[in-house]
Amino acid sequence: LAEKVAPQTTFLILGALSAGLALFAAWKPAAVYAHVYDQPMAKGGDVWSDVRRLVRTRAIYAPILLPFLYNFTPGFSTPLQFHITNELHAPPSAYGDFFSLYYLGFTPFFLLYGWLVKRVSFRILLWTGVAIAGPNIAILPFIHSAGTLIALAAPMGALAAIGWCAFCDLAIRSCPQGLQGTLMLLVTA
Repeated sequence: LAEKVAPQTTFLILGALSAGLALFAAWKPAAVYAHVYDQPMAKGGDVWSDVRRLVRTRAIYAPILLPFLYNFTPGFSTPLQFHITNELHAPPSAYGDFFSLYYLGFTPFFLLYGWLVKRVSFRILLWTGVAIAGPNIAILPFIHSAGTLIALAAPMGALAAIGWCAFCDLAIRSCPQGLQGTLMLLVTA
């Protein structure tokens, strides 16, 4: 895409997507935000008292550790770029194309998870997400062409999204009221 589209066009496309995301955030659907701060503990105090309350909650440690272990993939970043360019003899832009499609594959399953979580047990979603997303990138050593890699990028992202949604959901469910934003900062860091 970077080789075929002018930088100004790319900037405008991403700006439009960001504006759409900002409008969605400003919408604040009642299904998500209704009665969030009704309880006295959800109102919070100063920053340090909130951090102390979060650290004292033992239920958050596993949801913080799971994404850390899930994202510990030493062969997925720079080594993958070298594999694509040196072993598959693809242009460096194939690396960017792969990750663009990989993360684009997350989007439909983020939306699907919002629908599924109301209809399927969270326990089933969590274990399914771990089972599917965990070995997701294990197929990378068996891919021998850049075309195959690009073709599998979006499905790989979709499978990874199932696990990521379940991990974030577990973190939010484990968090004390009013501290979800602070916890998600730790989860995504």
